Amino acid sequence: MNEPNAHKALNQLADAAAELATVCDREVPDFAATWHTIASNAQVLGREQALLPVQADVAQLISAIVLLFGYHSGSFAEAYVVRANFDEQLAENVKFDALKQRVSAAAGALKQAFLQAG
Repeated sequence: MNEPNAHKALNQLADAAAELATVCDREVPDFAATWHTIASNAQVLGREQALLPVQADVAQLISAIVLLFGYHSGSFAEAYVVRANFDEQLAENVKFDALKQRVSAAAGALKQAFLQAG
């Protein structure tokens, strides 16, 4: 494991997931609590001095994100922002998708850090 990269990825994940949770509070509240929990867990894990002892917790965090982004009926992957004005809806969904990509990229970087030699 590459601990410096893992810590960096956990911090990025915590920030992006917290931002996503805030958007979900407003736009897709069914998923808000889950994203708040993921953000909180990433923040707590990011404060750990050594990540090897909490490796199972990090793996569980990554698994939770993978499940959320999985495609199935009613999944988070199908969530989008709805507005009466189509142009506003389109603009909001571009931002929402970019935020989802930030979370996904941070989770991917975290997984890579765990696969790298330290």
